[in-house]
Amino acid sequence: MTPRVALAALSVLAAGVFADPAAHPAVPTVEVLAPPDDTLASLTPTFTIAASGFDGAQHPVTLRFQVADNPLFTGAIVDTTLAGDTATVTLPRPLPDDREIFWRATARGSEGTTVTSEVAGPRFVRPWLRLIDPNVPVGVTLSNPRPMFVWSSAAVETPPGPWTYSFELLGPSSLLPLFTASGLVDTTFTPGFDLDFNASYRWRVTARLTTGDSVRVASAASFVIVHPRRPVATLLYQNFPNPFPRGVLASTCIWFDLREPATVRLEIFDIRANRVRQLVPSPAVPALMPAGRYGRALDSGGGCDPLFAWDGADDHGRPVAAGVYLLRLTADGQALTKKIVFRGR
Repeated sequence: MTPRVALAALSVLAAGVFADPAAHPAVPTVEVLAPPDDTLASLTPTFTIAASGFDGAQHPVTLRFQVADNPLFTGAIVDTTLAGDTATVTLPRPLPDDREIFWRATARGSEGTTVTSEVAGPRFVRPWLRLIDPNVPVGVTLSNPRPMFVWSSAAVETPPGPWTYSFELLGPSSLLPLFTASGLVDTTFTPGFDLDFNASYRWRVTARLTTGDSVRVASAASFVIVHPRRPVATLLYQNFPNPFPRGVLASTCIWFDLREPATVRLEIFDIRANRVRQLVPSPAVPALMPAGRYGRALDSGGGCDPLFAWDGADDHGRPVAAGVYLLRLTADGQALTKKIVFRGR
């Protein structure tokens, strides 16, 4: 390298080392620091918004933070404005129940320079309330006449927490509760009295926050308290689900008990009393049946035995029209009837 070329190279290097920083100002940016998990652990998470690169002439800086259930931020759930380069936001109210959410931040300098963070999401909000036990979609039988009811709720800061709960016990088709317990703070409840044997029950819980926000969840299906020995009565239970089909459940389950060995007919009629389906007797089930409990899945004592389920088809395998049908059990000198609501295919 010639002396002249070496001198030029040193000049360029010196210019880079000693250049005036003001000639290359920082580029304004803004970011949101938030919980990293795809499913948020809390309904009231904490977010930190941090802006950088705004020079003195751009101060004061204004921050805007938005949370929405869509990436276009229409109808934002949270839309708040804050002053300063950095701000921390803990949501005062819970995020929507069991939803996807997105968030972003915007920083604006006093001279109008505006930058927006990347959109975060979708992230997922936990269900506010889940019923755990007994809560089987195809129903369940229990032997304890004082079962423990168990549920869970999503984490939330205080305030708006803590959660308080109301428990309600219902019959299979009643709208009004048979029993209510309010002001609960635990996520379990055991009634102080025996439930009736061979009766169908449902249950539901309402969870509330101090802000007045609340959610109510009902059990997926009925449960029945069964006597540990043979049935004490011949009974026909309300089919479930009812109405049906419901979700992934294409058939409705039918449970019945026989107090004594009996000749059984289990049939479905339309509202004009025309029989559309005979379930018992059938090629798989004889007319003469021993005493016992029928319709439950054999391996669990609950659920659904397909031999006693109706899929909405007639005796020829053709789907029937949507509407109300009558389920009739004739056995032990009795004729017992329940209404079935079929939604159609």
